[in-house]
Amino acid sequence: MIKSITVIINQKGGVGKTTTACALGIGLSRIGYKVLFIDLDAQCNLSYNLNANLDSFSIFDLLNNKPLKVEKVIQHINNIDLIPNIPKMSVSNNNLVKLARKKYKLKNILKDIKDNYDYIIIDTPPSFNIFTINALVAADSVIIVALSDIFSIRGIYQVNDIVNGIQQRNNKTLKILGILLTKYNVHTILNREMTKLLYKTAKNINTKLYNTKIRESIHIKESQLFKQNIYNYMPNSNVTTDYKNFTKEYIKDINKKIIN
Repeated sequence: MIKSITVIINQKGGVGKTTTACALGIGLSRIGYKVLFIDLDAQCNLSYNLNANLDSFSIFDLLNNKPLKVEKVIQHINNIDLIPNIPKMSVSNNNLVKLARKKYKLKNILKDIKDNYDYIIIDTPPSFNIFTINALVAADSVIIVALSDIFSIRGIYQVNDIVNGIQQRNNKTLKILGILLTKYNVHTILNREMTKLLYKTAKNINTKLYNTKIRESIHIKESQLFKQNIYNYMPNSNVTTDYKNFTKEYIKDINKKIIN
């Protein structure tokens, strides 16, 4: 049943990574797909946005070898499922050393449940650590979320190097599907010029810049404040339309990947 396990990634915070993970998964669910979210970011923003029970078991309990079945951790929220993260998660140096030996842990956890879902969407931390490695080893596709600035371009090359390393050593099926530009303002010359550079950057790493650009919108922050997804909070806004269009592009990419 599984069509894709997709990692949403960027080496920098504040680019709309969690917003994109949430909007993509909810968008897929709204058109009938069975979706599982996994929150690997210690900031727990995805879990918060999806109204998770933050006093329950978490992804860290699974990765840290607690005698726990994954079904006990999955939360069923409306039409989606979630393996949450929790604010009280604490990773000591000793735990990091132990986890560093378990890069296949998430992949093994998902073996028994992945066929229950059409799509698994993984939100990752804004840094490269053992949680990011676990996500990339378990996944088959990557979406890089970026802003139209020079730091994002540098970050894209860093992500590409990381993905290539994982691909060569641990996961030959892993592929960067594309780069998604967020918080976009079409009216500024800087944004337009940076977009041209991002097209070149995408070509240089053998991927693409998505045709859909996610426009900057106050509605994103408002929806997060009220713990609603953007589709319910402001269904006719520009940013909602953008995420709908991006979801359609994403599905086409996955279908092409399956055929090839």
